[in-house]
Amino acid sequence: MNKYYYHEDKFLYENPKAWEFLIAYSYSEAAYVEKVYWLYFQYDSEMRTYFQEKFPKIQSDFKDVPILRKTITHCPFLKKDKDLWLCLLYDYNKNEVTNYISNEWVKQIEETCCSNDIVWYDSDMNKILMTGLHGTFIYTNLNVINALEREYGLIFKELELDLNESLYVIK
Repeated sequence: MNKYYYHEDKFLYENPKAWEFLIAYSYSEAAYVEKVYWLYFQYDSEMRTYFQEKFPKIQSDFKDVPILRKTITHCPFLKKDKDLWLCLLYDYNKNEVTNYISNEWVKQIEETCCSNDIVWYDSDMNKILMTGLHGTFIYTNLNVINALEREYGLIFKELELDLNESLYVIK
């Protein structure tokens, strides 16, 4: 049994892309968010309204950021856009993306991902966030949890889940 944190917010629960943006914004540098996530503000009016109302700091941070049109595809998205997957795993303090992730690791993730899931990793290959058919879960990563609670006042509760289901397991 592993401990997860799950946030009870109807909009975030029903919009995995909003979770992806919020986690990346809290966890990563601005350049990362700019390149991958600004698209959501441009094309998704419901999401844009939600973030403008609930997280005005995000909007002010990005008001002068140029829009870079880079879309996100869902698993098995490695087959469609390996460069994007490398960006998701890439630590922007590093200089070499291609040397940072082994082909074996990429292949293993690609073969294991369920088509309904997205799994996010930090630069140390710790699972941060997983979205799937049963909602959105954050792996126990206190740095991320603390950042979200500190920056946005989000409230989390701990859940214990059996990880033997293939839906949630990436070996």
